[in-house]
Amino acid sequence: MTKREIVLACLSASDKHYYEPVQIQKIIFLFQEKAAAYLKAKPFNFRPYDYGPFDADIYFCLEELEKEGIVDIIGEPFDRHRLYRLKEKGNDIARSAFDMIPEPYHNFLSRLCAWVHSVSFAQLVGAVYKEFPSMREKSVFVGN
Repeated sequence: MTKREIVLACLSASDKHYYEPVQIQKIIFLFQEKAAAYLKAKPFNFRPYDYGPFDADIYFCLEELEKEGIVDIIGEPFDRHRLYRLKEKGNDIARSAFDMIPEPYHNFLSRLCAWVHSVSFAQLVGAVYKEFPSMREKSVFVGN
């Protein structure tokens, strides 16, 4: 899968929820890590950052998708409170990317998106740090 396809698949699995920056970063990171056998390569190059694994390419991809009218972005670039969601026009395109994913990864991504939307910022970042302690290296997050 390409970076674009991964971003689209993750947006499709969100059940039309908006993603905050930390949520989209962590969903894509966790999906890429857990689906490594399927992906065969890791398209994103995550590195430890303020709140764990981070790759700016996710934001660049989302901005391109916004220019194409596929994604709705609310807020200014690199705003901590920026929000991302599929536009109606992007549903079929994103669904095609999501449908490319075989089981059990298809089901995993759906459950992952639901979980990310159900936990707090601190719970999300803490869970990532617990499973991937190396991603805590440059953290400014003092919780968990």
